[in-house]
Amino acid sequence: MYTVAMRSIKLEGGVFGALRAAVRASPQARRLHRMHAVLLVAGGLSCRRAASLLGDSPRTVAYWVSRYKCNKNKGLSDNPSRGRPSRLTSAQRARLRKAVAAGPVRAGADGWSGGDVSSFVARRWGVALGLRQAQRLLARMAP
Repeated sequence: MYTVAMRSIKLEGGVFGALRAAVRASPQARRLHRMHAVLLVAGGLSCRRAASLLGDSPRTVAYWVSRYKCNKNKGLSDNPSRGRPSRLTSAQRARLRKAVAAGPVRAGADGWSGGDVSSFVARRWGVALGLRQAQRLLARMAP
C-alpha cells in the first residue's frame, strides 16, 4: 500500500487552463472526467463537493450522476452532435488541410483567406461554402 501526502499545489500561469483543456480535448477524456465525478459521488461526496474538486458546476455533476443512473456507462458518453452535417467529406477536409499546409501558390490560390478557401473548395469539389463557414474551417486547420 502506498501513502501519498495530500497537499495543495499552485499551478503557474495558464497551466491550470492547459490541463483543463487537455481533459476536455477528446470524447474519451470527457467521458473519463464524467466517470471520475460519478465515482466521487458514489464514494460519498456531495455533487457540490465533487464539482468543486473537479472544477465543474454542481448542477453538471448532478446531471452526470442522473445520466449514469439511467444509462450506466453509456450515459456518460458524448451525445451525437445535432449540428448541420459538414458539406465536405472527411476525405475532402483532409485534402484541404494538405493544400493549406502546402501553401496557397501550390494550390493555385492567391492566399488563404476565407474567400480563397471558399473559391478553392468550389473549384475543386463544386461545394459552395459561405465566407464565414470557410473562415471557421480555415481557423480549425491552423496549427
